[in-house]
Amino acid sequence: MGLHERANAESLNARMLNKNPELRWQSIEIALATFRTVTDIETRRKAVRHAFNTLRDLADNLTGNIWQLDVQHVPWVFFNLGTMGFELLEFATAQRAFETCVSFRHRVHLSLQCLALVHFRCGAFEEAESAYLRLKGLFPSGPNAGNPPVLSAGSRAAGGTRPHGSGDDPSGGKPPHNGGDDPNNGGPPAADAVAMTAAESQAAELQQYLPLIDRQLQLAFAANHTAAAFAEQGLVEAALDRWNEGKACTQDWLEPISRRSPEGKTVNDVHKVDERFDLKGARSLSRGAILLAAGVDGTDLSKLTPPFEVSIAPEERLKQAIGAFRDAIRCALDVSVRADAFYRTAVACVELANLETGNVATWRRRAEDATNRAESSDRRGEYVPRIASLRKSLKPST
Repeated sequence: MGLHERANAESLNARMLNKNPELRWQSIEIALATFRTVTDIETRRKAVRHAFNTLRDLADNLTGNIWQLDVQHVPWVFFNLGTMGFELLEFATAQRAFETCVSFRHRVHLSLQCLALVHFRCGAFEEAESAYLRLKGLFPSGPNAGNPPVLSAGSRAAGGTRPHGSGDDPSGGKPPHNGGDDPNNGGPPAADAVAMTAAESQAAELQQYLPLIDRQLQLAFAANHTAAAFAEQGLVEAALDRWNEGKACTQDWLEPISRRSPEGKTVNDVHKVDERFDLKGARSLSRGAILLAAGVDGTDLSKLTPPFEVSIAPEERLKQAIGAFRDAIRCALDVSVRADAFYRTAVACVELANLETGNVATWRRRAEDATNRAESSDRRGEYVPRIASLRKSLKPST
């Protein structure tokens, strides 16, 4: 390790050990920024590996003496340890870390959603289902209970608030009486005062619903993780039921308005918008996985309840799956979702090469292209063995 790298490592370590929470967060942000922006995979992994090792040491120190347990610091350490462990494919560590977060009641909905994702990615499908059911159990009245009213497209585009003059303004759309607000007394026009009051009311209302929106987002993500897990096991009907559950627990007010971020805004400024894009990508990915499984097994989705769509040939179903994966690639901001979609596209192309003997060369070329894209998008290296196995099937038989 060079002098510059040592200085960066020591700087990161000092920030993580600092009692100031802002400096601790900054250390994680530096590691993640390096991981996401540097093109060299080894440099990215080195940054996260250092953060992972430091967090693991901190976790051991913090939990070494139960009588001196820092209940405020422990959950923060374990949540980030789980995140870093997942990035490094340290699945066992990530699972234990997110379970610890749930035990400490720290960001429970998000921690359970992450737990379902980690289990799904490492092939522990029963454990992924258990995490989903635990998350679903946190909605005793059902995941749709307490849904905020559906907002119009124009309102959502303006930041999730309703147009001025809405009858939902608790103040009745009238500003509190104040002599200075009377235009006859030299105050601002009454219309401006009404608009200001309505805006404040709408902002407060949106703030009230943000926790609910976040919880439903986590449940929708977990539903799509487990739907894809069912599809990967060939359980098409169970996958379709779970996919519909994920769709039902979100409403129009969670749908993204535009693929582009608002001008002048950074990724952090539009975090909720980014999550909604990732949700749409995850939804398309799990739908594609269902179509892929149905195409491979020849399952007639039109006979399931509720019917998916009209009965079509397996090769047409596989082409629909490729279209769903294309939607996931276009929508998802998480490159790991795109890697998954590219890999599954390659699998669908291989199956089509076996079914459409007249287009074998075309489908093999498309499979090879999708495989290369999956390899370049695979930031965690989790698809290396799958890609190697897929490449063997692409080699012409001798």
